[in-house]
Amino acid sequence: MKKIIIFLILLLLPSILAGVALYHYYPADSKRLLEMLKVKIVTLYPSLALYIHIQKPPVKKQIPVENSPKRITLPNKPIFINSEIYEAICGEPPKMHLTENFTGCGYCPKYITKVTEDKEFKFLSAYRGSFLKKGEEEALIFMKGCSREDENGSAVIIRNGYGGWSRQQIFQNILFDTPPLEFKDENGLITYVGKRTKTTSLDIHSELISLRISKNGFDEKILFSANLDTGERCKELLQIAFEEPIKKNATQLQAQIEILSCKKGFLSGAYKLSFDLHENGFRANAETAKLMTRIEKYGELR
Repeated sequence: MKKIIIFLILLLLPSILAGVALYHYYPADSKRLLEMLKVKIVTLYPSLALYIHIQKPPVKKQIPVENSPKRITLPNKPIFINSEIYEAICGEPPKMHLTENFTGCGYCPKYITKVTEDKEFKFLSAYRGSFLKKGEEEALIFMKGCSREDENGSAVIIRNGYGGWSRQQIFQNILFDTPPLEFKDENGLITYVGKRTKTTSLDIHSELISLRISKNGFDEKILFSANLDTGERCKELLQIAFEEPIKKNATQLQAQIEILSCKKGFLSGAYKLSFDLHENGFRANAETAKLMTRIEKYGELR
């Protein structure tokens, strides 16, 4: 027994000395290698995540948007790393870059009904909360690609449990131009609002979309839509363009629009659309509702 112990000491001694020397002369490299080793162990044996701590990139606090007069741009930065959610979203374990931020898959996962020629499933934005089951730690991940061309995106709900994050549900044909605004009503229901743009050779069609997701599916509503003709001739319909919506406070959003009318002076100019959150979703306030009615009736006046 004593000989075996001596043999093991002699066998491991060079590695131990090399490790000590590496740590002494290259402490930063040693810490990085140690962190990579820890991530590899947790990936192979998820149950050890309870005992092995993995460093995660710091998450910057969002700028408060309450009553802010300035435009707020949500950070389009992943809040997860590959070793956490790559397998849940992409359908297979990551082979490299385990500690890097999750940015998507370089292919369309097998669980998606692919109807396009896309070769990438790209990360758009992520939100934490309880979406399917109250009290559970879940996340809603908006992805782009690998679904119907006119609405080329998906929303994937994952849940954190024993063994890490796992995919729970996916909703296809959901897409926003940029990370949507998040609102929560007094009942805890979460609504996402954002802009969706479809460009053709004839015009640019923009929509202001609100989205609610639950275990029974998703409820999508078009709050406002507009067309902007890409040609030079003036059509009988109004030409409207609008910017990304901004969050004014916890229950209100606004969007700046620009209207061009073929009838000189009629409705042409800049306006603000305002929507308020109610129990059944967002509704236009009185001034915006009046403007939308005038826009709808414009064609009747020609």
